[in-house]
Formats: sequence, structure tokens, C-alpha cells
Amino acid sequence: MSRVDELIAELCPDGVESRALEDCCVILDSKRKPIAKSDRITGNYPYYGANGIQDYVNDYIFDGHFVLVGEDGSVITDRGTPVVNWAEGKIWVNNHAHVLAEAEGVMLRYLFYYLQTVDIYVLVHGAIPKLNQGDLRQLQISVPPLEVQQEIVKILDKFSSTTNELTALLTREGELRKQQYQYYLDKLINSGGELVTLEEVAHYSKKRIDASEVNEDNYIGVDNLLQDRAGKTQSLHVPETGIIPAYSKKDILIGNIRPYLKKIYFA
Repeated sequence: MSRVDELIAELCPDGVESRALEDCCVILDSKRKPIAKSDRITGNYPYYGANGIQDYVNDYIFDGHFVLVGEDGSVITDRGTPVVNWAEGKIWVNNHAHVLAEAEGVMLRYLFYYLQTVDIYVLVHGAIPKLNQGDLRQLQISVPPLEVQQEIVKILDKFSSTTNELTALLTREGELRKQQYQYYLDKLINSGGELVTLEEVAHYSKKRIDASEVNEDNYIGVDNLLQDRAGKTQSLHVPETGIIPAYSKKDILIGNIRPYLKKIYFA
């Protein structure tokens, strides 16, 4: 049995109380204020929208610890849960995010974690997805005693800290690997030898393709050639006959219109 289970068995053996979200926090939506992009003055204070920091401005309207919940636009995750952000210090929030502050009896950090488990799929409506304040207020939150909340927050904060550290390390490792790859690429490729023209070592078709020959099964646009495109796999749409010689089983595709830098792909 975990420490959390022990505390629940000891402090609330008959079950955990459920409350509406409006009884678990202070909702500060009335204090929000949007600023048009053209009217923002650049500064040091984060300017939050539905899905996080949108900009940095020269003033703030909130100061403290807050949970921000997307109201319209980016309001729901792939798992059907609300888009939730933790914000602290001096911040500005526009009218696309609900602003929640701590109320007596419920740790704000606990509420931050709990909201990330709530299914709001049936509550989000409209061509521009919206989670209105009325529905938000009525979300049901399980509220165990404070001692249980503290233990849950302690465990989840530890996981969050570890995850953030690993993410930072992996990001840095990826950057170093790219630098290493570029160094050896330049060193090995530019190590001397005779320079020849590309057409002496590769076959290149100069035939222009008519729009009538292109369809979704054979078209490869410049954007498809991005070297760092996430999830990119070898193209299935490179023909073995016609434009490219029949004996060619592997090809290099190079973007030739703007913006074309680094848009090279081995197919």
C-alpha cells in the first residue's frame, strides 16, 4: 500500500469528497485584459493566452501563483482533457484563458494536476473550440484532506522535475549531435579531391511536369523535403519510370524554389 493509500484509509475511509470547481478555487476571469498585438509594448512580463505564453509585455495584472485553463481556441488536448498551464510571479493574461487562484482547503498545485485528468470533451463546443466559464465552474473535483493533497503534489512534483531535467538533457544532446554531424560532414566531404559538375556524377531530369500529371499519390512539395521534419519516412511517391530513369532505385530530392535552404531528401 502506498503512502497516499494509507492516508486515504486513515483520513477518509468513507471516500473522498467531490466538489464543484467553483468551490475549490477563486476564479479571476473578470480581471483579465486582452492587448492587441499592435498595442503591446515589449517587456519582461509573460503575456498568457489559451495555450501558454504568447508574448512578453511591459506590465502585469496578476502577481502570485495561478492555474490557467484554456477558454477558447486551444482548449482541449488529444486526451480530451483541458489545456492547463501553471503560472507564477507577475503576469498578464488575455481573455482566452481562465485564471484560477488558490482557495482555502484545496492546494492550487493539486488542482493543477487534477484538472489534467478531467474529460471535458462533451463540454467543448463551437467552430472555435470553447470551454465557457459556466461549464468550468461545475467540473467535479475530488478533494481529499490536505495531508493527502500534499503527498500527491510531492510525488507528482518530483516526477515533473525529473521529466523536465531529462527533456532538457535530451534536447541538449540532440543539439550537440547535430553539431557533431555537421562537423564530420564538412570535414569528410571537403577533404580534397577533384571537383566535377553535378551532371557528371548524377542523372538529372530537366523535363517540366505538367499540372495534369500531378496527383496526391505522386506529388512531393518543397515542404515535404525538410530535413528535420518530425516523423518523416522514405517517400512512397518517387516513380521508377518516366521522369526518373528506370534503373534508379534511390534518388535525392532537392528543393528548387523559395524557401529551399536545407530542403534535401534521400528517397
